[in-house]
Amino acid sequence: MHAEVCWQLVDAAARAHLVGLDAAVRCGDVPAQARMSTSGGLMMLDTAPESAEEWFARALALFAQAGDPLGAARAKYYTALAHVALGRDEQAAELLEKAREACAAAGDSRAAALGLLELAGRRENHPRAFHQAMDAVRVLDARGDRFNAAIARAVAGRAASALKDRGVAQTELTAAHATLVGLGVVREAADVAADLKQVPHRTLR
Repeated sequence: MHAEVCWQLVDAAARAHLVGLDAAVRCGDVPAQARMSTSGGLMMLDTAPESAEEWFARALALFAQAGDPLGAARAKYYTALAHVALGRDEQAAELLEKAREACAAAGDSRAAALGLLELAGRRENHPRAFHQAMDAVRVLDARGDRFNAAIARAVAGRAASALKDRGVAQTELTAAHATLVGLGVVREAADVAADLKQVPHRTLR
């Protein structure tokens, strides 16, 4: 019953969203249409990534029509997340690089860094995951986002462990743990502490 109620709420939210999008279309409000298309894609990203990809493509076109480069850059970033959800890692990586350049040009490098973190976190065994996570760390540190920078360090540590580089894994995981403890983030700090305990086992196999 609980699951059924949750789906009913999702359906209700989707219907309300479509009503708002229809109103924006009837008013000819292109920026509002772009924002509603973006939020529609985010609503479907976890459950229907194929549909989310279509919504983000619509948002990208609308942001371009509205002359909003930052909105367009973020739409590229969200489209990359849809690629990740669909298992298209190489396409996602290519698009994330374009999104990072576009976001930086539009004054928001943080969104692209979070995209790199998302990609690296979903494929920590990939040879490029460590460098992607560390690229995210550098940007997030520079932006003062200590929490996400620590999460990116933890991803980098696990990726280094997968590459059997125990020293780097311990360094990054230890730094991530110290930051998370300092921020009072209990659950994430405990997760990283557990990762630290696993480093010797992962790297000595």
